[in-house]
Amino acid sequence: MRAFTSTQAGPADRGREFGEHHRSQVAGTVAAYRRLFAARATRPFDADLWAERAWAAIAQLAPGAAEEIQGIADGAGLPVREVAMLNARTELLAVADPAGGADECSTVVALPPGGAPVAVQTWDWYTAMADGWLLWTIPHPSGPVVQTVTEYGVLGKIGVNSHGVGVFFNMLRHQDDALTQEQGLGFPVHLLSRRILDVACSVDEALTLARSVTTSASTALTVVDSDGRAASVELFRGGPGLVEPEDGLLVRTNHFVSRSGRDGCLAASIGPGSRIRRKTLLSAFTQDLPSNAQNVIAAMDDHAAVGAVCAHADPDDPPVLRHSTLATVAIVVAVIALKRSQPGHARRTSAKRHGAELPTDVEGLRSEVQALRLEAAQAMRHLAVVRYDAFGDMGGHLSWSMALLDDGGDGVVLTSIHGRSEARTYAKNISGWSCDQALS
Repeated sequence: MRAFTSTQAGPADRGREFGEHHRSQVAGTVAAYRRLFAARATRPFDADLWAERAWAAIAQLAPGAAEEIQGIADGAGLPVREVAMLNARTELLAVADPAGGADECSTVVALPPGGAPVAVQTWDWYTAMADGWLLWTIPHPSGPVVQTVTEYGVLGKIGVNSHGVGVFFNMLRHQDDALTQEQGLGFPVHLLSRRILDVACSVDEALTLARSVTTSASTALTVVDSDGRAASVELFRGGPGLVEPEDGLLVRTNHFVSRSGRDGCLAASIGPGSRIRRKTLLSAFTQDLPSNAQNVIAAMDDHAAVGAVCAHADPDDPPVLRHSTLATVAIVVAVIALKRSQPGHARRTSAKRHGAELPTDVEGLRSEVQALRLEAAQAMRHLAVVRYDAFGDMGGHLSWSMALLDDGGDGVVLTSIHGRSEARTYAKNISGWSCDQALS
């Protein structure tokens, strides 16, 4: 799998680093989408004009994302509108071809009683893009870490964060998508997925973020968290709609399920595949919920002549329009937080979070909140990673140091020094933000 881990940095520097490391791949993705826009367009479509409009919309609606996009463009040596075009590619495809598209992507989220969520998605897309994706790990300066399976130059798609929130992505089609010509571009859905991954700590927070923006390309974002909650928000101009699990199971394909969006759904104009795939996957788990990702992947190994979950390219299609399953992504949602133990101090358990009655008076609630804050202060939730060249004759930033600290500055620094013939790893205790030993 192609993978890249960013240096811990702000949006502009992170984007520039990504663009410098993936100059040819980002340029290749831009070229591939320009060919796709030309092949898919069912009405006059000026890619340069809409790329400029995409950049203007992103700069206004998502200034933080705009910084990162500008950084990628600078690093890759491309006009910023080209990278903006990639991040609004779903919106621009809806402008070029409002009613068309291809059956793509199936998502299954299961919530087995007493078990961890099971969450899997196929990513079905154009075979010309088969080499245009990677796993991107993004450590934020504030501590959280994001991992996203995305395309070169696109800030986010399918992914999970260190708060234990996962996001899945299914394109939809709605009659209101055609209004973009008159009403303009909305918030790009790929940037919304990345925003959720950057900041959401729960399904509820993810849904609040999704409801806070207006989108112009119909999409279902399915979110799941480590507390065992899941929901799918259907985004469209008149929405959003909401779909929740039934009997612990949530299956998404490419048609509207919520009452809010189903009247304007255009999935039938593409074909029957979306409904067939959803029925296939629901039927696979009528008796028992899947207990692990392999159970879901086995059900997705479906190659029916019509409505197959696993998509196969049609050799009769033009090469630019051939479409198949490019990847299957399983997400494990778990909070990344290490608890630092102290001699003689047992970890405080919060019985009230497991069913005991909460205090009914305000003072009791205040005491509980304060106790939780004290407990959280001892979690090693401040994470930083620095990559560097330890020796003058070595390149590639293969050496690294990682700090894991609690709110009091106590924790550990792990260091790996990479030489030509060996790599050595060290661990050094940190107390009160300082160390008695010399740090690398």
